[in-house]
Amino acid sequence: MQNLYQQLLADGSLHPDEKQKEIAKILADFQTQIEQYKPKKLSFLGKLFGAKQAMPNPQGYFIYGKVGRGKSMIMDLFYQTCDEIGKKQRIHFHEFMQNIHTYLAEHRKNNIADPLKTIAQEYFNKAWLICFDEYEVIDVADAVILMDLFKYLFDMGAVFIFTSNKPPIEHFKGGLQRTKYEQFVDYLQGKIEVLNLNSNTDYRTTKTTNYSHVYNTAKSLQSAYIKCFEGASQNKQIKLGHNRYINFISYKPQAQLVDFNEVCTQKLSAKDYLKTFKNNEYLYIANIPQLTDDESDATKRFITLIDVLYEAKVKLFLSTKNNLEDIYIGKKHSFEFKRTLSRLKEMLSDEYHETQT
Repeated sequence: MQNLYQQLLADGSLHPDEKQKEIAKILADFQTQIEQYKPKKLSFLGKLFGAKQAMPNPQGYFIYGKVGRGKSMIMDLFYQTCDEIGKKQRIHFHEFMQNIHTYLAEHRKNNIADPLKTIAQEYFNKAWLICFDEYEVIDVADAVILMDLFKYLFDMGAVFIFTSNKPPIEHFKGGLQRTKYEQFVDYLQGKIEVLNLNSNTDYRTTKTTNYSHVYNTAKSLQSAYIKCFEGASQNKQIKLGHNRYINFISYKPQAQLVDFNEVCTQKLSAKDYLKTFKNNEYLYIANIPQLTDDESDATKRFITLIDVLYEAKVKLFLSTKNNLEDIYIGKKHSFEFKRTLSRLKEMLSDEYHETQT
């Protein structure tokens, strides 16, 4: 990992940053440690006589910091260079939890006594090194299962890297079952080490010079769409559940034009966005309004949608009558929207569109 990090600095792909350098060194040392680690199930005799696996200590790292500081980049360098580890996975935390709930529903239908333990074992069999991008807990359904799920995974010998915009204890504030979540945080911090990537620079915005993929009106956005995909587009509708549909214009499955109301005012979730847009190369979103705290639900869905699109490396176009900084002017979601704004600025730049191939 250190060699690749130094190479990227040398060729100008990365800017020198002391805090990034410090955390890259920590993860490089951790990488050396876990490449010597071979987690195995304890044998019957091992369990009988109390034999233990030589697990790494800590069993992972939780990297947090403000938006655009390079958390995901550092984690991805670590993940890409873990060449000796075959069973590994890099996944967005939203998607991971959606998978867990899907598996839970399936296992409960089969009357499995401890479905979470079964799911944890299935995950562990596929990957014992798991890198989570954008850890965020906002759903009580997630909060109540985290302790049991991760305890099983840690006990089996799994190793984790998390990235997030804030430390574990700052998530799920004011949520139902908050005490249960706090118990999970205490347990988690006993297993992993929390690192603050407190760089002073948002590198997403320093790379962005213009937003040529933002249009003032839906009409001009649609004209741009038609110009690119003329003659092959058609109206489509996708059903996502009981009385829930998304209507859009589609050029094959890879390029779609959709109205903001279709994707953000209905009761849609990260799972719905993943199902609909994960495989897109392009997405055009029309009529993005100015959002206030009166549109709290729509704001939360817009934040989630942008997270999904960013993770999938979708090339984004949008129409709005507002400056990007003025799309959300409320206070309730101001912390979370900083990440969304940073990502929008990057995703709407020429540089981003040119590099996402």
